[in-house]
Amino acid sequence: MSNFQCEKCGTVCYDTPSGYVTGCEHYPAGIESDIKVIWEGQFVKVALVDTTTECTVKNNVYSLTEMMDLQQELVEAFQVTAKELGITNHV
Repeated sequence: MSNFQCEKCGTVCYDTPSGYVTGCEHYPAGIESDIKVIWEGQFVKVALVDTTTECTVKNNVYSLTEMMDLQQELVEAFQVTAKELGITNHV
């Protein structure tokens, strides 16, 4: 989820899968987030949550083989995300 500080009024807004827990007049509490999954692999998921790009890595302990797979997934996830967002100077 995407916790952030409102750029208009400075209020910190805390987000959950079911919407903002705290909000402000610009991002009212209880409004569901707009979530678009850009890429999902075995270990990595990249999503646009409202206007924030988020990368989630599953689990937290990896064998050497899993680390190599994770590295491949992160590279692919970044490339797909950069293309989706129109970022060309980092690919």
